[in-house]
Amino acid sequence: MPTDRPRRSPRVPWWWIAVPASFTLATTLVVDVVASAAIRQLRIRQAARAYLEASAQQEPYRGAPWGRRYWEAIEEYAEAWDPYHVYRVGSMTTEFIKVSDGVRDTYKVTTNGGDPARLVFLFGGSAVWGHGARDEGTIPSWLARVAEQHGDRLDVRNYAESGWVNWQGISYLSHKLAAGERPDTVIFYSGVNEVLNGRLWPQVRRPILDTEDFHRAMASSALERRRPLARVWDHYRTTSYFWSRVFPRPPILPAAPSISRAELAARLAEEYIADRLFVERLGRAFGFETIFVWQLSVADKTPLSAQERHFAGWLPRTPETTPAIDWWSMDAELNHLYEEVGELVKARGVLDISDALKDVGEPVFIDWMHTSETGNEKVARALYEHVRTPAQAQAR
Repeated sequence: MPTDRPRRSPRVPWWWIAVPASFTLATTLVVDVVASAAIRQLRIRQAARAYLEASAQQEPYRGAPWGRRYWEAIEEYAEAWDPYHVYRVGSMTTEFIKVSDGVRDTYKVTTNGGDPARLVFLFGGSAVWGHGARDEGTIPSWLARVAEQHGDRLDVRNYAESGWVNWQGISYLSHKLAAGERPDTVIFYSGVNEVLNGRLWPQVRRPILDTEDFHRAMASSALERRRPLARVWDHYRTTSYFWSRVFPRPPILPAAPSISRAELAARLAEEYIADRLFVERLGRAFGFETIFVWQLSVADKTPLSAQERHFAGWLPRTPETTPAIDWWSMDAELNHLYEEVGELVKARGVLDISDALKDVGEPVFIDWMHTSETGNEKVARALYEHVRTPAQAQAR
């Protein structure tokens, strides 16, 4: 007998849908990760190429037979983990830069003398390390060479590192003292990194370079140990170009409260003076002289050359004052803050060598904070006036 009941459609097995859907999702994720990594790598290479080209077109590199080769060599620079000091540059050997165990080569005196060479430790950030300079053109190398020209033998150690603040240098100094090294003089040539990173105060006291990156590294390490699946998702969210744009990770550090420039300058100056006093106490205990020097900036240069006007961000923006790379310029607010901190610390005994660049017409800066090899020589000559012994000063 015929029935009017509708015929039931055959049931589709769940795996007919699940398997293609899972395959599609997995393929999408793989394509996303690969494409995102490729896009990021391309952008990194494009930025590096633009930086190399812009640097090579500046004085003193433009037209120099070694200029472009230097900036190609500097691309091998890479930080390596260093206990207690967070990082140092990894060992590298290029035509112009040699680093062994995190310490860059420095000019060695060739003259023989009756007295042993005095040992000088020089600390600071990238300006002392020698960003833009060959091994024998860094501030430590020039200091040894200038001393030799005066019949003085100095064994200068370049213990600086790009991005370091005073406290990392103090930690490294303690490490060297504990290892038995005994300097005659310890010099800190610093200020730029203390002010740049100090703008994170009060969230982070005596902050180091890329503070948020190190916070994230610690958080990632904890996830990897305790929640490996969450670590996989966190890595994907960071790597994926799509997810990082649509759902960016919130900052780890809270926003800095609004404080006046004068208050921030006073706080940074107090921390800088505390660093100096701490090293001076070490000096009394271990028998070395301590010299803290406020780092020069392009604002200390008079007159500015055509190249240096590109770094003077406090000037009205014109084609003659627009840098090829944005961070090469010192904006007005940073200039004011840096000057205020400098005035406060110099009033309390930190060495002022700004006269070293007075009436120098030629360019000595390659951006607002780094001096060229010519500038390094002028800085070293100013430093030597405070390192020479009374006998050498009298014989001058």
